[in-house]
Amino acid sequence: MQYLQSFDELAPGLVVSRLTYHCFDFSLPLTDPPTFDEAHEVAVVFEGDLVARFTWQLAPPRYERLVVGTHALNSDAELEARERSDGGPYAVDATARWGLGGAVLQGHHVVLGETGFGLREEWSCRLDFDHDRSLVVALGELSSDTLVSYIPDSLVVTGNAEVARSYRPIASDASAFGA
Repeated sequence: MQYLQSFDELAPGLVVSRLTYHCFDFSLPLTDPPTFDEAHEVAVVFEGDLVARFTWQLAPPRYERLVVGTHALNSDAELEARERSDGGPYAVDATARWGLGGAVLQGHHVVLGETGFGLREEWSCRLDFDHDRSLVVALGELSSDTLVSYIPDSLVVTGNAEVARSYRPIASDASAFGA
């Protein structure tokens, strides 16, 4: 697998083969109908084994941001072999949940927000796909099945534009969906 190292590497034309959430036992289960999902990491695997792995990063001087890179909890194979009840991180295949199998990336949009130190950092990324599909990955945490809080040591994910537009932390330039 080859891991993308920045948002700029999310080039139009990439085709999704799999969407995987890397979760912990305390992550809330997936809801039906889907609104927001919670994960520690999100891996979008494209054809040709290119992987965009989204995670949060704590960086000096103590600000947090959304990044794309190889910041793995465990290898993908280790996570996929585990079940929720094993006590460690595990993987959830969410490809069908948002209808992204075979989706062609058309572009991406990163949303910035102000940190407590006055810096502007990435906190949300929307991936736009063919046939008016999108996937939004943002810093945040679910405190119930649908209530999202800006707690930046976790990720929330949605393929629903309306739901993504409803989430906007105070210090953000825009909603999680972006402009």
